Amino acid sequence: MEPKMFTDVEMVNRLHLSHYRLDMKRETTPQLQRIKDLVVFSGDRGEPEYYRAEIRFKTVIYLNCPFQLFSNVHWRIARPDENRTIFPANTIFELGIKSARQRGQVYCLEVGASFHDHEPSPDTGGEPSFLAQQAHRTFFIIACSVEIFVHYQGSDLDEYLKQLRHEAFPGQMERS
Repeated sequence: MEPKMFTDVEMVNRLHLSHYRLDMKRETTPQLQRIKDLVVFSGDRGEPEYYRAEIRFKTVIYLNCPFQLFSNVHWRIARPDENRTIFPANTIFELGIKSARQRGQVYCLEVGASFHDHEPSPDTGGEPSFLAQQAHRTFFIIACSVEIFVHYQGSDLDEYLKQLRHEAFPGQMERS
């Protein structure tokens, strides 16, 4: 089946993937005969031949993240205060970035405990779980664009995503 493409980085959260690997790829554009370097995260749920996603960041200006990420990763656009932290005036000058267009979009990956890991656990004597005690980490990628390609060997990706949402949040009604 043909992969389905999305351009909203927050779509990655709805895919319920649990393992991401970072890779660099080269893409040749036939129209311009140019080679583009891509930063690609491949994500899956343990069966990449059945269901996986490629998150492709094009024209990457800045990359600050590990090569492998596991569960509890939240993808989003960086907030304005985070943008100012990453791009203070002296950094822009040092990188030779002249315009806002060259800066690209700032994407954020938050790695840490999930909402449920903060609840006290009887296994730990009422203390939060081990994951909740780990430091919350935030990583940034600055790129001109992102494309998410979802590969699914079943017949209906939208139905599969609804099923994943129901498994992750049982008892919640789907919004129409």
